[in-house]
Amino acid sequence: MDFGLKGKKVLVSGATRGIGKACVEEFAAEGCDIALFARDEALCNKVAEDLRKRFPDNRFVPIISDLGLNEKVKKAVAEAADILGGLDIVVNAAGGSVRGGLGTVSHDEWRRRLEAKPLGMMAVCEAALPYLKKSDHACIVNLSGLHGKEPVPWAVMAGMINASVHGFSKALASGLGPLGIRVNVVTPGFTSGRRFEELIEITARDRNLNKEAAEKWLRDLVPLKKPADAKDVAAAVVFLSSARAKMISGCEIKVDGGRSRHI
Repeated sequence: MDFGLKGKKVLVSGATRGIGKACVEEFAAEGCDIALFARDEALCNKVAEDLRKRFPDNRFVPIISDLGLNEKVKKAVAEAADILGGLDIVVNAAGGSVRGGLGTVSHDEWRRRLEAKPLGMMAVCEAALPYLKKSDHACIVNLSGLHGKEPVPWAVMAGMINASVHGFSKALASGLGPLGIRVNVVTPGFTSGRRFEELIEITARDRNLNKEAAEKWLRDLVPLKKPADAKDVAAAVVFLSSARAKMISGCEIKVDGGRSRHI
């Protein structure tokens, strides 16, 4: 299936690990040129170099900056657009949260996490807007989380952050639609890798289970009985960014194996 992405210019935040890195790889396979937005310069350069060997016909541009409401983000996005010759697609995959109820997470940790997401997400979108307006294939895909719509008391931060992602993205879809810019959300559930391993350890500790029993308990929360792979999430991101999804905007795709309790 031709997604119509060859030669498109993509910026991905959180591009060196997990879902963000998987998105970069999937876009590369479609023939895109990609700016890798990340904090860790050494790791970003290594990932870009590895990708150049695998995809010699693509361009991979490391863009180093912290996320947040700062001039660094604006300059970083401008640098990416200048090197690539514009921007067509922005994927916000950076940011996360820590578990805990009200009063259990330090204010410094709250500020640090909120700076990355949603505030950093907003800053990237704002900085990219002038370039997206010039594209005939403009779209934004924001990564969210299930607790944004199904909040739980032990993950208050995740509920707040991801609820804001949904609200922000829907507002952008309405406001930018007349300019030809689509905006959508992809919401992963459990995703295999480092964070799922951490969740197994937390579950084992909190429920007094061994590692195998904790993993089974988590898998049993998912009707398909397994976590998604980062590539599964990236596939949804690429589809929503493609010409095949040209009339999809203001929507959410969940990649959670049926775990969520809402449609």
